[in-house]
Amino acid sequence: MRKQLLGVFLPLLVLVLMAAAETQSTGTESARYTTLQKVAVLHSEDGISVEISGRGNLRKKISTADSPARLVVDLPATVMATSHSHIGVGSDGLKGVLIGMDA
Repeated sequence: MRKQLLGVFLPLLVLVLMAAAETQSTGTESARYTTLQKVAVLHSEDGISVEISGRGNLRKKISTADSPARLVVDLPATVMATSHSHIGVGSDGLKGVLIGMDA
């Protein structure tokens, strides 16, 4: 079970890191807030990828949690600009993607 979860989570982690690197600001202070704009689940021959896009300096904290097993991507000081809070997947060992914000 752990190998299967790692097979799903590691590609997701790589994609999250790449998306975060692409959305970092260019060094100007034009964006006052960091926003999470889009979360998409992409299916391919290699499996499932989760793409996270935003505006501003997306800093990320990645951790895992058990019961149920999950990968947690925390984007501190980021506000949601997406209306989706859940994306159902139900394949390749991934039930879904939850998107939320601490108050």
